[in-house]
Amino acid sequence: TFADKETVFKYDFFKSDDIVEKTDQNPNKPEGYVTVKFIAGDNGEVVGGNKTYFVNPDANIKLVEKGKATGAKDELVVPEAKASDNYSFKGWVEPIDTNPIKGDQEHVAKFEKNEVTLIYDAGGGTGTVPEKQTAAYGGKVRLANADKLSKTNYVFDGWEIGGTTYQAGQEVT
Repeated sequence: TFADKETVFKYDFFKSDDIVEKTDQNPNKPEGYVTVKFIAGDNGEVVGGNKTYFVNPDANIKLVEKGKATGAKDELVVPEAKASDNYSFKGWVEPIDTNPIKGDQEHVAKFEKNEVTLIYDAGGGTGTVPEKQTAAYGGKVRLANADKLSKTNYVFDGWEIGGTTYQAGQEVT
């Protein structure tokens, strides 16, 4: 039982000797340890910079995604990867394996350009509207023909995007 109205529990941290982060102050790999690297690919970063860890292969250390970490001493938390503008993080080139680390590993963050979807609107006309198209953000797309659309007493003038009218078949970004 607690005698005070309010009791504070202080979290007690310890630094594992089985996981050593490579730093300028600690550049040397302990004998018998393996190397685990997390490197940013093009169009993104590993938050806090690329990371290198030296891991004792006899300690049964496992890689754990940040949101799944429990704080156990046998966990090496995978660093966060952040994509550049108009890109998304798509995972690590070498997948994160949850088996104990026994050898050197290099995980490179993979980033892909975001996509946009173009949806055609008949603008009050009738007929078959062109299928939607997807394109890489900032990429080019050729606008569809409108030959299966019509509107009584009107002539097709083009596709309006953001207040600008473009012609069918024209390439836009």
